[in-house]
Amino acid sequence: MAGRIASLERSLAEATTRMNLSCNSIEPRRIVNEKDSRKDLLFHKGSTDQYLNEILVTRVVSEDESIATALATSQHEPRALLSSPFDLMGIMSSPCYTQHPSAFHPSKATAIELWNIYLNNVEIILGLKFTHIPTDEVRVYSTIDDPASAKFDDLAFCYSIYFAAAISLEDSTSFFPDKATELQRFKMGIEQAFAHGDFFNRPTLTGLRALAIYLSAIRVHNRGKSVWILNGLVIRIAQSLGLHKDGTKLGLPPFESELRRRLWWHIITRDSRSGEDFGLEDPNDLLSTSDVKPPLNLNDADIFPEMEDLPVERTEWTGMTFSLINVDLAKAMETLKGGNPSTSTLRKEGRDKILRDVHTRVKSRLEKCNPVTPHQRLTVHCANYLLRKLDFVTNQQWLLLQKREVSDSVLKKETLVAALDILEARTAGDDPFLAQFSWAKKVHPQYHVSLYVLWYLCTKPQGPHVERAWRAIDSIFEQEMAFDFIGCAGAKPAVLKALRTKAETRRKNLDSSSVRVGCNTEPAASTELEHMEDSLTFLEGFNFDDEVFENGVTVVVTALQNHFLKSEVRKSDPLAYKAMNIEMATILVTGANRGIGFAIVQAIATRLPSSTIVLGSRKKGAAQEAIESLIDSGIKTKLGYVDLDIENDASIEAAVATLEQEYGKLDVLINNAGKVEQRSSDDLADIRAASNSCYNNLITSNAIVTHAFGKLLRKSSEPRIIMISSARGSMARTNNKEPV
Repeated sequence: MAGRIASLERSLAEATTRMNLSCNSIEPRRIVNEKDSRKDLLFHKGSTDQYLNEILVTRVVSEDESIATALATSQHEPRALLSSPFDLMGIMSSPCYTQHPSAFHPSKATAIELWNIYLNNVEIILGLKFTHIPTDEVRVYSTIDDPASAKFDDLAFCYSIYFAAAISLEDSTSFFPDKATELQRFKMGIEQAFAHGDFFNRPTLTGLRALAIYLSAIRVHNRGKSVWILNGLVIRIAQSLGLHKDGTKLGLPPFESELRRRLWWHIITRDSRSGEDFGLEDPNDLLSTSDVKPPLNLNDADIFPEMEDLPVERTEWTGMTFSLINVDLAKAMETLKGGNPSTSTLRKEGRDKILRDVHTRVKSRLEKCNPVTPHQRLTVHCANYLLRKLDFVTNQQWLLLQKREVSDSVLKKETLVAALDILEARTAGDDPFLAQFSWAKKVHPQYHVSLYVLWYLCTKPQGPHVERAWRAIDSIFEQEMAFDFIGCAGAKPAVLKALRTKAETRRKNLDSSSVRVGCNTEPAASTELEHMEDSLTFLEGFNFDDEVFENGVTVVVTALQNHFLKSEVRKSDPLAYKAMNIEMATILVTGANRGIGFAIVQAIATRLPSSTIVLGSRKKGAAQEAIESLIDSGIKTKLGYVDLDIENDASIEAAVATLEQEYGKLDVLINNAGKVEQRSSDDLADIRAASNSCYNNLITSNAIVTHAFGKLLRKSSEPRIIMISSARGSMARTNNKEPV
């Protein structure tokens, strides 16, 4: 017995040390407003700060501090110095006087083809339609005909169109054998046209439209913070040109007023989403405060410069219908978003009414769409998809605002199914009628829905629909997010990547935990505990049998080391690892007042005196006596006790409440309590009663304890559950009548 306890003592000491090393490596985090259930977050690392206020992201991060490491690390990746067609740092370049901006213009045939590609592939889906083809095609063809004589803002406008058109093409086409080189060429053309025209000091509407097209298209490959920051610059330029005021109030002609409305609403709807890569909600509220009228549902042919009055809106589909649906959805999102102060007090009935109203408006716009033609088919497809997504995302935000604690009201099977329906609709096989628009999926990846699914998989890695969820996640990452994790990326992609890694680790732990520790290397029969939908999945077993004890502890400790110890720290700086100040975790040991439970407490307390150990016992007096005995033996560890009868649900709930009040979280749960009831006779009723009693105590009760303490374990950055059993649990040894 002494040898077994000494071995367990060494194993627990090493494992718990490594766990706390991992906890200490988490990046610093500060909650800006602790009273606000949204929990605005600010992270510090060196000279860089990262602010988050989008409720889904902040809640995930605050629930799991290990995600903070990914956020801080993502801000310090070395920046590639190689020139890239997707690097925005040259947008405010100095002019090159040895080369005119027209030098970057393609051949006339190529330019004409790119203009047509833009009209077919890009214009309708780039955001809001803000071109007017009858007048803009004159501008474009005039520039193509004589680029050297074109105005600088007209050159910038054409280069942005060429850039966006090239983005929409496949990487390798006969039209562009070297797409990257052509994109780099158009990028330099935009930069030099702006520089020679001194655009940022003397902005024009045409130049502003060029910048808006360029920033919208480049999001396919660049979601760095520079895109978001430059979007703010676009708003400043627009305001300097008076776009934030309706043209009728400025005495402008109807035609000019209508085109300005198109551009302004494009800018502010894009800005409302431009911060989502970084876990930021739109702080400007321009959608709800703008006094600029939305554009009308008109075809380009309906308006012209000489007109004195605007015509009546059309009821059928027009080139503006999809744009106006985007406005409807953006305004609803603005009203329902988590950052809106009124949302936290909004009742469910109010939220449902807002969704019904926008649903009615959108459906009325779709009534006369003909889904046979690609542009109208795109309108119907995207509108229905976006309505479902709006309902899902705003509902999750609303639920999180109502509840400080994440509960089954948020992470529900029904909600997971709804999320998977959205992702699968997104990743389904391409519709040949919509193939020309498939490139635009990468402009706004499905961050919110993917984040929810990964959060669910981290929390509930077993149960219905889990394999379906993994298929959806793998598909969405492959199709829409592969570039997010190369080079510069925002906070939300970093969170998604970290969540996926964590979910994969939990999944692997499930596979490894299916092999029981003991003398039998065959996979043991599954227990209810291992398949509880809401149970934590990182389960290990200690088997106290003379022959298998050493091997069993080795297996368990190896698993603990892999879970708790960050190999990067150990490999990169062993001396720092040894010298690191270790802050111990809070550990609960059930059945700790005597026997093996008492020995476990003694081992941890002796080797890791800075830990906090809570002794669980059915009898308060017995736990107090155990603590006094430990103190008398010289133990300095912080010790506590909690009344805990694992067969009494009220006792379990009270113990959870006590630990939550005293410690706030639980890092390690050691399920040691257990008893074996001997039958009193060979009577079948006595055998049944004894067997039921054993099963209730050793299986059901431990499963319930694990479930009950799950919410406290999930507040730990590296939670762990250890199951203590004995050789009496081996059916093989019992059947063989081997001594136990």
